Amino acid sequence: MGDISQNETIQYTFVTAEPNGYGDDLAAWSNHATKLTAIFEATTRLTLNGSLVTYWEYPGSRDITKYNTYGRPGNQSQFLDIYEGHNDIFGPSAFLNLGIHYKIFKSFEIRGDMYNVLGWLDKHLNKRNFQAGMVGSYRAEAPAVGLSVRYSF
Repeated sequence: MGDISQNETIQYTFVTAEPNGYGDDLAAWSNHATKLTAIFEATTRLTLNGSLVTYWEYPGSRDITKYNTYGRPGNQSQFLDIYEGHNDIFGPSAFLNLGIHYKIFKSFEIRGDMYNVLGWLDKHLNKRNFQAGMVGSYRAEAPAVGLSVRYSF
């Protein structure tokens, strides 16, 4: 099949830094996730709901950042030292959505939703991590409000 052996060092991968001795986690994914959903039918016309999704830390992202900063052959630069003391990218992400649904009458309904509610309290909680070149990064998902009206006939 070729001259490749399992013992050869992989020079770079976006998947994990494990072959190069930096952790054993996936680079841009949380090891643990929690998902909770609740629906409460207050009356036959009024329903409240909510969901919370939490991703508990990103150790693989920390590993690949360390490898890119200190371990890559020929790359002993300081370009990733900006992460020192700035651990938001490696910490947890949490997304809380809330909704209310009201049937005014049989064929007319109104619904209100709030998305990424925790972003109003701390914008770093609503982050989506991704790998961008040699560094990990994230985008904060903006909190939002939605309103919908439905009439059926």
